[in-house]
Amino acid sequence: MGLIAVLSVGAASSAVAGQQDEAAEETTESGESATEETPPEFSAVAAGEFHTCAIRSVDRVVCWGENGWGQADPPAGEFDMVTAGIRHTCGLRKSLTIVCWGDDTHRQTEAPSGHFVAVAASVHYSCAVRNSGDIVCWGSIPPGQTGAPEGEFTTVTTGGSHSCGLRSDATIACWGANWDGQTDAPEGEFTDVTAGTRYTCGLRSDATIACWGGNWDGQSDPPDGQFTAVAAGIRHSCGLRADATITCWGDNTYGQIQAPEGEFTTVTAGARHSCGLRSDATIACWGDDRRPIHVPPARFRSVSSGAEHACGVRTDATVTCWGNNTSGRSGAPDGQFEAVSAGTWHSCGLRADATVACWGENSYAQTDVAAGRYSAVSAGWLHSCGLRSDGTLSCWGDNAHGQTDAPEGEFTAVAAGGFHSCGLRSDGTLTCWGDGTHGRTTTPDGLFTALTVANGHSCGLRSDGTLACWGGNSDGQSDPPDGQFTAVAAGSRHSCGLRSDAGIVCWGYAGVLVDPPGGSFTAVTSGDRHACGLRSDGTATCWELTPILPAPGGVQFVAPADPRACRPRGIGDRTTAGFPLHPDALDATGTARIGVLFVDFPDAAAAHSTRREAELGLPGAEEYLEAVSYGQLDVEFVPLHGWLRAEHNFDHYLTDTALDGQQSLGPIHETAVRLADPDFDFSGLDSVMIVMPSSHFGGGRAGGAVETEEGVVPASVGINTFPFDEALDLPLPWAGLAYHELTHNLGLVDYYPYEIVERPNPPPPKVWVVANFGRMGLSALFLADQSDPRLAHVVHYPNGTRSTDSTPVFGAWEMLAWSRWQLGWLGEAQVRCITEVEETVVLTPVAAPGDGIAMAAVPLSDTEVLVVESRREIGYDARREFRWADGGYTRFPALAAEGVLVYTVDAARPSGGLPLRIVAETSTPQIKGLPILTDGYPLLTEGQSITVRGYTITLESATDETHTVTIVESAGS
Repeated sequence: MGLIAVLSVGAASSAVAGQQDEAAEETTESGESATEETPPEFSAVAAGEFHTCAIRSVDRVVCWGENGWGQADPPAGEFDMVTAGIRHTCGLRKSLTIVCWGDDTHRQTEAPSGHFVAVAASVHYSCAVRNSGDIVCWGSIPPGQTGAPEGEFTTVTTGGSHSCGLRSDATIACWGANWDGQTDAPEGEFTDVTAGTRYTCGLRSDATIACWGGNWDGQSDPPDGQFTAVAAGIRHSCGLRADATITCWGDNTYGQIQAPEGEFTTVTAGARHSCGLRSDATIACWGDDRRPIHVPPARFRSVSSGAEHACGVRTDATVTCWGNNTSGRSGAPDGQFEAVSAGTWHSCGLRADATVACWGENSYAQTDVAAGRYSAVSAGWLHSCGLRSDGTLSCWGDNAHGQTDAPEGEFTAVAAGGFHSCGLRSDGTLTCWGDGTHGRTTTPDGLFTALTVANGHSCGLRSDGTLACWGGNSDGQSDPPDGQFTAVAAGSRHSCGLRSDAGIVCWGYAGVLVDPPGGSFTAVTSGDRHACGLRSDGTATCWELTPILPAPGGVQFVAPADPRACRPRGIGDRTTAGFPLHPDALDATGTARIGVLFVDFPDAAAAHSTRREAELGLPGAEEYLEAVSYGQLDVEFVPLHGWLRAEHNFDHYLTDTALDGQQSLGPIHETAVRLADPDFDFSGLDSVMIVMPSSHFGGGRAGGAVETEEGVVPASVGINTFPFDEALDLPLPWAGLAYHELTHNLGLVDYYPYEIVERPNPPPPKVWVVANFGRMGLSALFLADQSDPRLAHVVHYPNGTRSTDSTPVFGAWEMLAWSRWQLGWLGEAQVRCITEVEETVVLTPVAAPGDGIAMAAVPLSDTEVLVVESRREIGYDARREFRWADGGYTRFPALAAEGVLVYTVDAARPSGGLPLRIVAETSTPQIKGLPILTDGYPLLTEGQSITVRGYTITLESATDETHTVTIVESAGS
């Protein structure tokens, strides 16, 4: 019998037994091996929400990961099967009886007596198949699932709101909630079924996978092919192919679909991670490994913990956040701040100008700040509250329980919780409003100097230095210890206080709490399962409140090969400047075959041949992409020559774009493919490029998959899609445009701002000069004299004469090191990820790094990284030749000076939202985020320094081949 493992609110698939270890092991009372000289062998594995369990080859269960409810403390004994839920785990013993352990709040671990053949653990309940074939469930069963269908079943799987079973006749029956069609099982014969969150997948008898129900992250879109197992998690799925490799699909926020290579015998999908049992009986897991919270190496003025993230105001007054960044809750905006508050799914900050900015989830308008000036702000669960400069309160967001109906009066502090809020009046008394369940709004008498509010309870610091808590107290979170305190923080089911001796103590759910770190602290803040303290030296320390058990020998967590601290994750399923690349991105290595179609219109007919049009773009695009990939990408263009005439005039195909309402050709790909299909073979293509005549159009757009008679082509590109006001006499070169749009197909975003504004007039005799770096739009503006020799270039005329002109644009087109790292063209040895307070790095030019270091990176937060790279006048950073149709030519400068480029990356910012920005001094004015460098060119030259976010970067020295830089955490930062 195989494994049935329910993962958080999803189920894993059947596992096949591995090799049996017949060697006797000496065990301790807990059943764990006392000594292990060789890696243990496993026969099954089950991934839960934040914990994982497996059966060793000696038939006993071992677990690792989160253990706050005892879900990772298995009993001794021999087992045939194990299944992991959110906070509890169940196992089927060799005797065919069931035992469960972990959270029993809903009686989900109180298994019935009898003999069984399968078991599945869900959120607050569990189900099992008796040896008679009928299904029984226990715990807090959701409405609609209380009665399993009659019949004989061989296995059962449970999601958060629905369940499914595989009948003995190989059909599937599902029951429970059906919001997204998750119980609408298709007809046919199956060999396995697995329930995820509001979706279900089944393995058909022909070895293909079918999924039904919710599909918001593509978790219900299984790939083609033959499989032997399937597993559904919360928002992703995995399948074991017939060749013993694993393929996963759906949400990849935590890398949970990036399965490692190798041969496996089973697979299981959890909430944020996945695991597989290898053919050698060891286990590999990937995704979120629930490691301790990483705090950026910096010094802070204050820190604030949310449910699964934290934020801090650094000593330079900028805000940095770390931890879970779902909905952008950790994507702090730029600017100077006085304070920050991390909520459940959003955050708010008090700016230096007394205004408030909020970011993250906004489903209840909790980030839509009420206008005005403030002196404090607090982010809660679905609402926020602020203390106005005049001492009155204002709250916004969800008001289902009256939690935003702030009372009148003068206050000195405010705190937003779950469904209630509290304020400290100017006379030192407390008042709360909103949901009064469990006494949440019944405040204690007396005078207070501070307060803190969690979802279900609150605490206050009395004027005599003692603590008082009120509200929910199911786990002792409202029973503070005696003694003198200077601060208090309320978490989910616990509280923490800062003692007068600068030490931290926490109280509440005994199964969750661990001892805080020692040392001297000035502040404390608590989240859902973690807490953070601000040390006396300005550094922050965070620790998991939930015990995390290490994995046993033979279990490998497969992390990316590159330094993880410098690989920020993107947001959700968007294409970002973070990692990993979007699942739809084309492979950036190997051969990319790109079909090219040429389309014109009745009112915009081309007056030149398609071969002439192709010469203006295809050779240059191919040469560029192959060069900047260091030869790792081979581009093969497959053109269909001859203009394809669209049926309608071009305005019929126009659609709005994100660029200030401009219009460009939109639904033209379907037309082009339909016109070309009779004469063109689309099979084996990676992308389709549609080219319009460059005498009538400019600009371009990258697109998605295209349907053809031969099948789906995964990506598409439109070249020359924005109409000119007037047609040109001659076509224009568009190679740069082509490789920009094709790089979107590979997974990169636009670095330039989509919102375009006019530049202010420069002060005479200055002119604006644009400095471009790479082809994705990273730019800065600087002022220079018209006669500046750096701008000079010589124009050669057809008659042999020449003159000197001045360029307003520098085009350093070498692809950025960060872009190359995202695409996999730079390896681990070529990137230095810096987490120390001071380091010296020798950089080689990004154009030709060889075995040298092409990029130094410093993590600023979980979504932000500071990058330093070397730029030399070689490759596409060398002067470039431009020739006019009449035979004249010139060589434009690409760099104003050689040096190092310093920029920041923010994976929380979308395409067109300035995800990359060149670093300038914080006092420098900006135009829509583009730095204006009034003192010169953005590259640092020898001896120059710049400070950003608490780090000072100095170009110490330069040779003909290298730049040596020091990166130092600034004093007091």
